[in-house]
Amino acid sequence: MQDLTFQQFSDLIHKKSGIFLAPEKKSLLVGRIRARMQSLNLQSFESYLSILRNDPSGNETIHLINSIATHHTFFFREKAGLQAAIDEIARRIQQGQYRLRIWCAASSSGEEPYSLAMMLFERFGERMSCFDIKILATDISSKILNVASKGRYNSNRIGTLPGDLKERYFEPVPHTPDEWQMKSRVKDLVSFRYLNLCSPRFPFQGPFDVILCRNVVIYFDTATIHDLIGRFEKVLNNDGLCIIGATETIREMTRELRFEQPAVFRKPSKSTAHPSPSSNKTQNLTDKELTQCR
Repeated sequence: MQDLTFQQFSDLIHKKSGIFLAPEKKSLLVGRIRARMQSLNLQSFESYLSILRNDPSGNETIHLINSIATHHTFFFREKAGLQAAIDEIARRIQQGQYRLRIWCAASSSGEEPYSLAMMLFERFGERMSCFDIKILATDISSKILNVASKGRYNSNRIGTLPGDLKERYFEPVPHTPDEWQMKSRVKDLVSFRYLNLCSPRFPFQGPFDVILCRNVVIYFDTATIHDLIGRFEKVLNNDGLCIIGATETIREMTRELRFEQPAVFRKPSKSTAHPSPSSNKTQNLTDKELTQCR
């Protein structure tokens, strides 16, 4: 692939997804798109680029993004960030809030939102029925979202889970050796949706109490990160958390978010937030009532 052709691919990918491919990523790009070119019987990168530029349906662009996006993840990855989210939900419940919304902005194959769901059940047990908790999980890859929404994983994917968690939250898939299905009570907490984080506007208004966007901004340039964080701030509830990857930083790119601990930022209560819907009003539940609630 010529340098000019790579730059043209890079510009198109950045425009469509926000992902920035530096020149040293040329071999990665070539490796990721070669199989697709062979399936289309294309002999040159320029021919594939021409198809992408004349793609009114956007379907071929989706194929490209699916091949470029990195989906490496595993259950309970960077658990400190997940724990911060759970602690924030617990704090809000203690204050009497019973409608709670979490957004996993780059959910990949589902391990992150399902990890949160399991942690919620571990923390609150049968009291989960007292609360209206929902997790929105989005990703730019329609292919990987299809995998995530099924909630099926092989033994290698869940092999690191403690045996008791595996028994509580997974069940064997009948007639399919080595396949495990997430149990419905956990699966039902999570809704998967396609979303390009670099689209002009989000198709929802929030507010969310916790937003997780972990190990994503490392693929974006500064301008894209600044714009994305600004839009997160608009849909984040007052006093809500924004959690990023352990190796990422956004400290110089926020308008409202304040650093709380590594990878965790909070939107101060004094900020002007999107008004919460009436269903988000708090109710004062005592510890005894929470314990007795079913």
